[in-house]
Amino acid sequence: MKRRTLQQLIDLSRRQRDEAAAESAGAERDARAAGQTLESLTVYRRELERRGAAAAGTGMDPRLLVCRRQFADRLEQAIDAQADRRQVLDDAARERHQQLVERQKRLLAYEQLLNRRDHEARRTTLRRDQQHTDEQAGRLHTTRTTRMDSDE
Repeated sequence: MKRRTLQQLIDLSRRQRDEAAAESAGAERDARAAGQTLESLTVYRRELERRGAAAAGTGMDPRLLVCRRQFADRLEQAIDAQADRRQVLDDAARERHQQLVERQKRLLAYEQLLNRRDHEARRTTLRRDQQHTDEQAGRLHTTRTTRMDSDE
């Protein structure tokens, strides 16, 4: 694979990783918001139960008690629905995070491959340069030796 092609793969992988990071952050935000909504509903239910217990001994109108009970039932349904929603969003956040991890690994693999190839190319160039220098030194030595022998 040519260096240019590998660099294009790295650029593409980087964009995919960045997109996955944005999706993961959004999914985590959504899951966190769903958890906060669930917590608010749960706190409200506790407050409603506390007020209901305090009002139970005051001889409330039976129609008002029925209305309170219906509201409490709807609130319970909303809490259950929100708990389900939070679970779905938590699962989606975990999935998006896993995709981010996989894309990051792919990007790192491409970058390591490029680095290894660059390192190997530098080593090859250094070996070639050293061989050239050695050959020049050998020729120079041979030339000097030949001159010294002819001068004698």
